Amino acid sequence: MDQSGKVYSYTAIARDITEHKLMMQRMSHMAHHDTLTGLPNRASFTEHLNQAIILSQREQQTLAVLFLDLDHFKPVNDQYGHAVGDLLLQQVAHRIRQCLRNVDIVGRIGGDEFVVLLGNVVHLANAQQTAEKICECVGIAYEVNGKILHIGVSIGIALYPLHGHNAMQLMRYADEAMYEAKKLPDRVQIYASPPLGVGFNKQEKVKPDDPSITPADDLG
Repeated sequence: MDQSGKVYSYTAIARDITEHKLMMQRMSHMAHHDTLTGLPNRASFTEHLNQAIILSQREQQTLAVLFLDLDHFKPVNDQYGHAVGDLLLQQVAHRIRQCLRNVDIVGRIGGDEFVVLLGNVVHLANAQQTAEKICECVGIAYEVNGKILHIGVSIGIALYPLHGHNAMQLMRYADEAMYEAKKLPDRVQIYASPPLGVGFNKQEKVKPDDPSITPADDLG
């Protein structure tokens, strides 16, 4: 700039922030996903579930939460070590994803625990069939580092709004159903809270606005 104030030249400083943006994206992904399987972690799955509940309430739809716990995984992990156990968990996660629609969500929330969100469940049988498909798929033998491994899975199912109006309730009810499922030969259980005291036929259509299906919170 000269004495009259006219600008003749200027200096610009440019910085490539691509690497910084990529690092921030990686950090965000790590904060919301399980590092072993790449699936949503508990916090991320809960966020997805809460959003799905809001949508289901607005659209008057039913959704299902499936709580999965692997059977006979601990003996495999103890006998062959954590490295083999980790590879096995990665294969399990892949098989579960293959059993789901693109719109469904599966997350890993613990060592050998997974959760699945099924949106817009028109028939209770849809959730049961998906659970049974997962049981069958997970139960097929695995080959890990030259070893043939066999595990199974127990699955509990909870429905919105039948078993709760928030993520915590649905997760808790599905978890309790999973423990009941471990006592059954087919390893799949629909959870009906004690106040309901009723079972459900596989072909029964689930309607959130059906007065005969009262959410658990609304029962005295």
